[in-house]
Amino acid sequence: MAERKRWKIQGLLLLISLLLVGMFWHCTQQNVQETGSIDIMSYRTKFNVYRIELNTADVETLMILPEISRTLAQRIVSYREEHGNYTSVRQLLLVEGIDETLLDDLIPYVTIVRSMS
Repeated sequence: MAERKRWKIQGLLLLISLLLVGMFWHCTQQNVQETGSIDIMSYRTKFNVYRIELNTADVETLMILPEISRTLAQRIVSYREEHGNYTSVRQLLLVEGIDETLLDDLIPYVTIVRSMS
């Protein structure tokens, strides 16, 4: 009887796993059909995989962000070096080339970790 129960539990776990994989595959395929590509950044944000910390990111890391060129990434780093650490994500508006529209696009992907000291 215990053996039968174990097989039922294993079967249920397998079914749940397949369902989750199928859901992810469906979402990925739907995104590919709509946009022609997989938008990894939206998946990272949706599942909160990571955000880029503005006060520690280098130029190459910032270039991962949507619509951030090497020049703009360098401006973000230069502003931080000249004025000190960012205390608000909205301070990005003080960087030449970043407007409200771009800031709105960046907000889901960036963060500021406040030190405890």
